[in-house]
Amino acid sequence: MMSSQPLSVFLGGALLASCFSIASVHATELVADSMASKVVMITAGESDAATRLSSAQLAELQYHAGMLFNNGIAGATKDPAQALFWFQKSAAGGHPLAAYKLGCYYAGQFPGVIVTDDTQALHFKGIAAEAGYSLAQHDVALLYQKQGDWKRALSWYQKAADQGLFSAMIRLAWLARLQPEADKQLAYQYLLIAQNLQPEQTKAKPEFLQVLDDLQARLSDPQKAAVDQFVRQWRAAPEALSLEAAQGVQRLSALMRSAGQS
Repeated sequence: MMSSQPLSVFLGGALLASCFSIASVHATELVADSMASKVVMITAGESDAATRLSSAQLAELQYHAGMLFNNGIAGATKDPAQALFWFQKSAAGGHPLAAYKLGCYYAGQFPGVIVTDDTQALHFKGIAAEAGYSLAQHDVALLYQKQGDWKRALSWYQKAADQGLFSAMIRLAWLARLQPEADKQLAYQYLLIAQNLQPEQTKAKPEFLQVLDDLQARLSDPQKAAVDQFVRQWRAAPEALSLEAAQGVQRLSALMRSAGQS
């Protein structure tokens, strides 16, 4: 059996709420006339521009406000507490990406900003996972794996893998390989897809090739033929929310134009 350590080495570490009043936002440093200052004015209700947005658009804009403080960009100081405030507001308004970020905070992304709580992390990330966000699906799978619920973990890893998330394919295969009752054909086919997606990275990892050979040896010739056909026909199918998350800056700019802001 392969330990979890080689997997973490292989993935290179890439795998990865108290409430505040709106008045607390004013204490944060913002560059005058920056994108961040305009976004905060709208989301805090200090601009008539907010009336031009639907409730769903306002919730999305609040999510983007959170991301500006989360990352310290576009004229905002990096401030996890302020980011958390806006993620809470946005999630309360029904925006699933904000729910995902709340889940990240509950999972310990910024220690000390909120008490770490795996139950709350699973709850909020689960909202985004159900809405189709691939990173949330991966994280929900990881939380179920930590709980020992490997069947649910595999199911969520597969949903993320089907969207083309490389890390989910790797974790799915490692988990399925170590579980006696898990589908080894499933594990093998996603490892092959992962190899096709990132051939140079996978070729450089002996542990990847070792697991690939091990899984192949467990399959019959008909199973191997079925895998080959599946891999040839496979195409990533990202869901709308995953595409939305990848278009962060563009979507923020479009929202600001809808609010009458250049």
